[in-house]
Amino acid sequence: MLSTFLTRCKEITNYLRAAFDRKPYIETLLERLNPLQQTSGQIRKTINMDGFIEDTASYELSKIRADLFQFRERVKRNLEKMMESEMCARPCRTRMWLYATAGM
Repeated sequence: MLSTFLTRCKEITNYLRAAFDRKPYIETLLERLNPLQQTSGQIRKTINMDGFIEDTASYELSKIRADLFQFRERVKRNLEKMMESEMCARPCRTRMWLYATAGM
């Protein structure tokens, strides 16, 4: 959304430049928007078209998201191992049998 907004602002600026045929007054106003070009470029690199912050927004964010992904994978593997272990598998099978016979 923000990226789309910035794109539309740029389009409006280009339209006004063309429509007013570079009149000094409008050109002065539009030149004041130039500092925003650098900022809008950074925003576009940081926030994607869907409004989500990209992993590449900063090194710290990228590292945090990578660490979270690795942590989730470790938790998932450990849970899968627990579910496969005989200590857990037997009670789980018994519960599933009870639910099945009770009509749940």
